[in-house]
Amino acid sequence: MKKYLSGPMRVAAKLHHAVFLLQKQADALLLQHHAISFMQAMILNIIKHHPDTTQHYIGQCTRFTPGAVSRQIEVLVEKGYVTRTTQTDNRRAQSIKLTQNGAELVDRAFTSLNDQLLHSFSNMNESEQQQLEHAVDRLIGTIDPEYYQFENEKNC
Repeated sequence: MKKYLSGPMRVAAKLHHAVFLLQKQADALLLQHHAISFMQAMILNIIKHHPDTTQHYIGQCTRFTPGAVSRQIEVLVEKGYVTRTTQTDNRRAQSIKLTQNGAELVDRAFTSLNDQLLHSFSNMNESEQQQLEHAVDRLIGTIDPEYYQFENEKNC
């Protein structure tokens, strides 16, 4: 690996590469077997656990931009995995719900994704995985302190 000015730069570069590889693997698997992207799977999973949610809430949970969330929801509507209805109390907000096909798809997709991740993390024992998770939690808490506050309050 290239020389960096500091240990944190080296770690950041490795974390970035690991996240890139995990997302690339997830996208390839999900596209090949389920015809959805990793981003779409994440959105479907939020909707599954928070029925009748809004695009705004999905954006808060994922940290995706409003435009990105809107585009992905449009694709999911076109594929028949979610429906959108205008809320009666706020005409600017839309409720997002899973269809039966969407509910079945998210379950199949996350089962496949979990199997792949078990393989990807197979060289780490459970204690090492917990240590890594703890370290990443601390890093996220430093960079984006509101992330865990929102996650805990809204149960993302």
